[in-house]
This record gives sequence, C-alpha cells and structure tokens, in this order.
Amino acid sequence: SLEVADEGTYTFNLVDGKAKGTTSLVLIGEFKALQKKSQFERAEWLRKQPHFIKYLDFTITPQCDVLLQCTAANMKADTEIIWYKDSLSIGERDEAAKKLEKKADVLTFNIGKISKSDAGIYEVYLRDERGQDKSRFDLTNEYQAVMNELFRVINSSSQIQVTSTEHGIVLSSDVTYYHEDQRINWLHDAKIAASERVKAGVTGEQLWVKINDPTEKDKGKYAIDLFDGKDGVKRVFELSG
Repeated sequence: SLEVADEGTYTFNLVDGKAKGTTSLVLIGEFKALQKKSQFERAEWLRKQPHFIKYLDFTITPQCDVLLQCTAANMKADTEIIWYKDSLSIGERDEAAKKLEKKADVLTFNIGKISKSDAGIYEVYLRDERGQDKSRFDLTNEYQAVMNELFRVINSSSQIQVTSTEHGIVLSSDVTYYHEDQRINWLHDAKIAASERVKAGVTGEQLWVKINDPTEKDKGKYAIDLFDGKDGVKRVFELSG
C-alpha cells in the first residue's frame, strides 16, 4: 500500500539506441485519495485470505522455555500451516513437529530450553486456495536478545543460604533455571579464586560455593553476581560467628 514517503514525481526514461523518450507520473495533490484507495484494497486483499495479525516473535515462560509465537486470522479448516527452519520444512514425522502447537489462532514453536543449536531462520506459512501469507523470525540475529531476556527471568534467584557439612560450609542460591552461557561470579571482597579448599559450581538449579576447613579469614561479606543481559543481579550474605 502507498505510504507518505511515496508521494512525489516518478520519471521513466526509455532509450532504444537511437532515440530517447521520457514520461512522468505525478503523485501529488491526488496522493491522499490514491493512498486511501491503496490501503482499502490491501485491507480487502487481507480480509479475503489467511494472514498474520501478529508476526513471529519470542517470549520466555516463567519456566524459562523459549516460545516463538504468531497470531493468524481468517483461517479455514483446510488452511495449511507449514513451518520451516533454515528453509527446510518441518514434516509431521520430524522430531521438531512435537514442538508445534496451535491454540485457536495462535501458532507456537515451543523451543523449550534453548541452546546454540536452536539458532536459525524460522518461518511459518499460511496457505489455501484464497492466497497465502508468511511470517519470519531470525533467531541467529536475535539470539543474544533472547538470551538476555532469558537471563532476566532466570534471575528470580533465592537469597544466599548457608549450610554446614562434615567438611565445612556451603553457600548456595537457587535459580529458576541454569543456563551454561550465563555469567556467574562469587565474590568475597574480590572474585573468589578456585582452590583445593574453596570451590564453586552448579548442581541442577543450585549455584554454590563450598569452603572446606573454614578459618577466621573466611568470615565477611559474600555475594553472588548474576549477569541478566543488562545490569546484573547481586545477592549478598554476611558470614559471621
């Protein structure tokens, strides 16, 4: 459909080797009427065929699953819905077909727990005898944006807790979900360096630092710093006694 930027004079030059001809089309003055007609015709074109009213975009669930979703309109029972990843169609027998969902007019590709292997170009087509439409999402270019949002959701972490063991003490914090790409730092005045006596790690969704045979020097303020793609989240605990 015509937009405001399309208003102006268009010139067409024709050269056949011997002569030169020029003709012009002026889209000024009557432009608004033409634009209104163009918008009406496009709306009619969309109304008569299946089309998207919300294009593919991502969302992160509270469980840290990554969903690619779009909303369609004017579909019929026999409207084909065809998904592609990197130009390869996803058939009913493909493993990825288990990730496809349709609820009313909302179409979903449930990636689940994301990894770098999920990056790529995702497309979904609507098609029947009336026409077709498509939506596209580039998860290669948007991968970091998705990860930043995922880290933000992950960072609903618990406060630091301390427990005693037969070897010493353990400081820990639970997160909704742990992803290997997230930057996590334990601090005690400065960044804690791993040693035979002090070790940091992850078990499931629990982030921890273990201190064997603690001494007076181990007392003080501890913090865990989780990067959330923007500012980071810090949890602090004062170890005393």
